[in-house]
Amino acid sequence: MDLTREEGYEAPFDPQESFIHLDSDSIVASGPWKMTKVQIINEIKRCQDIWKAFEGDCLSLKANTRASEQDLIKFQEEYELLSQNLLEAENEAQAQETTFQV
Repeated sequence: MDLTREEGYEAPFDPQESFIHLDSDSIVASGPWKMTKVQIINEIKRCQDIWKAFEGDCLSLKANTRASEQDLIKFQEEYELLSQNLLEAENEAQAQETTFQV
């Protein structure tokens, strides 16, 4: 439910024209946002659900970021080990080449 539009018309916000009374079960808001108490409560619940989903997404992103950082550390360690192994293999190959040339 779009609270700022009614049938394609964007309603201007005027606090003098709009008011909410939650002590009634009938129409509790007047002006451009005319809604019942149930509609207002449902809209609040919808907003709360959106916020909870957003918070959940943020927590997931944080967890994924931490996991990615840990993966990056592992890849860096593996890269350093492979680089060291390559350097040792190159040194050994050079030593063997020198031995065969003599």
